[in-house]
Amino acid sequence: FIGDITNALIHHVYQAPSVLHLDIEPHALNEWDTDKNNVSNQYLDLIDQVHAEFLAHNSPLSLRMDIPRWYDKHNISRDGITKP
Repeated sequence: FIGDITNALIHHVYQAPSVLHLDIEPHALNEWDTDKNNVSNQYLDLIDQVHAEFLAHNSPLSLRMDIPRWYDKHNISRDGITKP
């Protein structure tokens, strides 16, 4: 899915965009209140996947995303490390 979107943006547009701007709001999911760590890790995995696709395709696009400034108020465990 991510590869399809990236491929479409890079190769199949009439006027090439210069930026891919993501505004993903995992905190809006019902699971955020009950399983914040899992939802946060899925969000980080998605960001990693998009970034990897950009690198794999040598994308000329800039990648931008909205991240609420209060995200650093929540500790998340990832790969055995817990931090905001």
